Amino acid sequence: MLRPRVLVIDDSLTIRAMFEELLLADPELKLVGLAESAEEALAMIDQVTPDVIAVDLHLPGLNGLDFLDRIKDHWHPMSAVLVSSSAKHKSDICKEAFARGAVACFDKSKLIANGAKLCQLLKDAAQGHFNHASYRTCGTTLPTKAEAAQAAPDAEAA
Repeated sequence: MLRPRVLVIDDSLTIRAMFEELLLADPELKLVGLAESAEEALAMIDQVTPDVIAVDLHLPGLNGLDFLDRIKDHWHPMSAVLVSSSAKHKSDICKEAFARGAVACFDKSKLIANGAKLCQLLKDAAQGHFNHASYRTCGTTLPTKAEAAQAAPDAEAA
């Protein structure tokens, strides 16, 4: 795969700037867009065709979980990672995000301390391959096998 194309959705200018710095510093990722709302991101998706989307939970208008519902059947396949301060390890928010199609959750409060891990998570999400052991203690929650199967029942049948 070429460099994964990343779209970031967060209503905080500061967080978008932090993402921009992290992603532009990683030569293996390509930042294709920064959106401050889910609606803005939905309008951009067809033009920027991201491989992976980092989406905040709390957004003005359409929230991150509802955004996951909206992109589930999009013509362009893409993975989504919920990046939120509410995405604590094994939280109900993560379970809900997995049920709606997110491939991983990342605790936004760990963004600076674990920026390199977040970049690796985005690469892994774009390719659909995770080494679960490498994500322990860095603010990342990956779905259990049951949660992953629930989110993608067609994959289990294949």
